[in-house]
Amino acid sequence: MVATRETILEKVRDSFKRHTPLDFNAEIHIYEKSLRQKDDGSWVVPVYPSRNDVRTYQYYDIVAEVEEELQEQEHLDLFFVPVRPEN
Repeated sequence: MVATRETILEKVRDSFKRHTPLDFNAEIHIYEKSLRQKDDGSWVVPVYPSRNDVRTYQYYDIVAEVEEELQEQEHLDLFFVPVRPEN
């Protein structure tokens, strides 16, 4: 699927909302400033939790679930990169 920046942002946000359990106590955000499309058409999607004290294993599980869902069901060529955004 050929995806625009807006499509990527929308699909990723929606998927994180669906996959983030209430007991995670944080949201997962896209670091939009660094979102980019590579020459081969794939997307690099930097993500980070809204809090620094989240359970790391749970954070990575959510990120992996969403990435896999978007690749398989939406046919999006993307991969997530966990980051710590600059202030």
